[in-house]
Amino acid sequence: MKIPDRIKIILSLIPQCDVLMDVGCDHGILGVAALQEKKVEKVVFTDISLPSLKKAEALAKQQGLEDKCRFLHGDGFCGERADCVVIAGMGGKEILKIIDNGGFLPEYMVLNPMRNADTVRRALQEKYFFQLDEKFFDKKFYDVMALKRGGDSLTETEIKYGKTNIALFGKDFIKFLHLQQSKYNKINDVAKSSEVKKNLEEIDELLSRSKNV
Repeated sequence: MKIPDRIKIILSLIPQCDVLMDVGCDHGILGVAALQEKKVEKVVFTDISLPSLKKAEALAKQQGLEDKCRFLHGDGFCGERADCVVIAGMGGKEILKIIDNGGFLPEYMVLNPMRNADTVRRALQEKYFFQLDEKFFDKKFYDVMALKRGGDSLTETEIKYGKTNIALFGKDFIKFLHLQQSKYNKINDVAKSSEVKKNLEEIDELLSRSKNV
């Protein structure tokens, strides 16, 4: 079974636990891989798309793991509970809606918001500690977050860019900052504005800090 790089990164953040829930499971690769690596004992697959859910079920059967799986057709948690919930490949506001409507707060969550990552951070910091929150590159830039029940106190810079990014300045985050710097410089050449200037100053300051890490 071929595992895409993005899925490998998300998989690496799943803690050892009994029950994993993969919300919006799509092809089911993540949940099946978690079982194969013995990270979890059981997986609950949910998806609003029945064809996607059927693909996940077929993969689990192909790998001989169907007895460790449940497949639920619906939106979000589908009334189920799990030790760890993964929500990947959705917008940040959609992720928050799923969590708010879930009926419980899992001990662990691994999130991969495709946009509005800052909104996710701001909303969840009172209830979750951000064990990891960083940007990685796999044909495009992604945000990935590993959360544990508790609480955090993020700075505005951490909310905007990600806690681990600010702490460690990984190569992908630095690459992202250079790309943003180039984008804002081009905008500034055409139409100068205080907002663009503020963003450029912020990025310059972060790149300067990165040299000391």
